[in-house]
Amino acid sequence: MAESIYLVTVGVNEELAQIRSNRFLVELRCDEHTRLDDGDREATACEIAKDAVKQLYPIAGPIGYTEANRLTESLRADPGKEDYTATCGACRVWLVLP
Repeated sequence: MAESIYLVTVGVNEELAQIRSNRFLVELRCDEHTRLDDGDREATACEIAKDAVKQLYPIAGPIGYTEANRLTESLRADPGKEDYTATCGACRVWLVLP
């Protein structure tokens, strides 16, 4: 399961992302997304996180930076109800609180 979960940082640019950014857990669950190669899964996780920002924060400015890191361990607890569901209807996103 961990192979399909990414911690994605979304920010205005790389410099500001270190100071102020949104972080999301993105779980790729649908066949279309889980069958992609590693690089494409990472890019897809970033795109889904950007879509989540646009829905959760409609007045947010342009997103110029995303970075995804695949989780190598399983989550210790169920993250609960997702904050956003991707347009595929299966992939899920949770906002990570500081």
